[in-house]
Amino acid sequence: MRIILTLIILVIVQSCKDFNNKKPENLISEDKMVEILFDLEIINAARGENKKIIEEKISNVNNYLQNKYKIGIDQFENSISYYSSDILKYSTIIQEVEQKLDSTKNLIQKKISAKRNRQDSLINISKSDTGNLKKNSFTSSPIYREKKLRKNVQKSQ
Repeated sequence: MRIILTLIILVIVQSCKDFNNKKPENLISEDKMVEILFDLEIINAARGENKKIIEEKISNVNNYLQNKYKIGIDQFENSISYYSSDILKYSTIIQEVEQKLDSTKNLIQKKISAKRNRQDSLINISKSDTGNLKKNSFTSSPIYREKKLRKNVQKSQ
């Protein structure tokens, strides 16, 4: 029991040690890191919705990062390690990713709402209104008025 307690204390003390993580030579900029993490969040969310489609489009995330951002997995891991060692920088990056996700979500919701509102105008008219609409549109047509006028003329003769 003492050995386990001693090991736990050593692990805790060792983990509290101040790491002086040196800046890697090929560090990814904070703005680019925001873009990368944003894309990775979108990919992960899409995988949760429809894994098959995402796997068809993006077979390997490492290749995706390399093709889109021209970075390797080692460069990405070194940059994540560096930024995560500085809590303030890392939390700033994460907050920017969250803001970008929220704004993208709001934009998509607005587009969906606008699409739903763009319906045929007759769908929004109640049945009583459509009855009046048919009656009024029929009685106000020039052909109907001409026929009615002919009937009235024939009756008067």
